[in-house]
Amino acid sequence: MPMLSAVPQAPDHAAVCAERGRWALAGLPSIAPALMVPEGRRAVVVTPDPDDEVVSLGGLIHGLHFLGRPLTIIAATGEPGAASIHNPPEYHGEAQVQYAPYSGALHRLGVTGRADSDMAPCRVMHAGLEKGTLHRNETALAAFLAWRLQPGDVMFASWRFDGDPDHEAVGRAALAAAAIVGAKCIPVPVHAWAWAAPGDTRIPWHRARRIEVDQYGLYAKRKALSGDGVPGDAPLRGATAHQPCEIVLL
Repeated sequence: MPMLSAVPQAPDHAAVCAERGRWALAGLPSIAPALMVPEGRRAVVVTPDPDDEVVSLGGLIHGLHFLGRPLTIIAATGEPGAASIHNPPEYHGEAQVQYAPYSGALHRLGVTGRADSDMAPCRVMHAGLEKGTLHRNETALAAFLAWRLQPGDVMFASWRFDGDPDHEAVGRAALAAAAIVGAKCIPVPVHAWAWAAPGDTRIPWHRARRIEVDQYGLYAKRKALSGDGVPGDAPLRGATAHQPCEIVLL
């Protein structure tokens, strides 16, 4: 009886697309975290929801922390947090700034620091707006950001054409606040990766830059996103957790 040859397995379409995507992204010009946020400047990451910053820029945040750059993470939603033992209150004029406690994802990312550490502080703030309403509260969000920004800050915020109403509202509010204060605003595609692929003409690829994530940052990001309670789209989290780079628009 003749032996039947093995039936060749069809390639996994998702895996093939992911591999092609990695090759395409690898061809983008790269930029180092130290050049994006020069010494003496503060990095401010603005997201729609708490922990979005780990999904979109966890590797960059990890790298900047260990470069000693001050970091402030602002979520448009979330509960306005009282000061914690890690985030003591600060005062600017008559106004008291209260910081939100660190999330589990930020703890796992390794940027929360200790009281006896020489590392620059990572601060967290929540604007407390309601999820799904940010497009109706852009003016309030822009004012919230402008009051907390400083001239010379380098701000990273979701792209204003990201394809999600909350993400786009954050992008517009961040640009408005940066223009008022004299800060730099760098858009970050986040939700766009749910509908766009490398080469999609709706993405301004001529502005795209690849932030390299070293093995320590990639491990920390995967660890941060692997825990319970991280919000957002699970497939998107999984894809970004294994992406060896992060993309911004300059």
